[in-house]
Amino acid sequence: MSRKSRGCDYERKLVHLLYSMGFTAVRVAGSGCMRYPSPDILASNGTRLIAFEVKSSQKSCVYIREDDVSDLLSFASSFGAESFFAFHLTNQGWFFKRAELGLSKLEEIGSLRQF
Repeated sequence: MSRKSRGCDYERKLVHLLYSMGFTAVRVAGSGCMRYPSPDILASNGTRLIAFEVKSSQKSCVYIREDDVSDLLSFASSFGAESFFAFHLTNQGWFFKRAELGLSKLEEIGSLRQF
């Protein structure tokens, strides 16, 4: 499985997880391949609107480029959404970090139930 298709697979898995938590969620077509910033997933539960950038790794860490942070923050600000990074680490599950705090102070949310 290619890296891109594995990433798409985790995006789909997150959409299913969000639905199970009462959110409506969609994958954003063209995210990561156009010149305008756009998230991987948009989700809302009628009260909160959240833009997600999804990362996955088979290692115990994930590297984030500063461009990924600034693009997500730019989109979320203009769209009126909160911004989160969703990480899936093999054998460890999902972790969530609030992007608004910037790259040096990403806050670990740890569980989607804490939304």
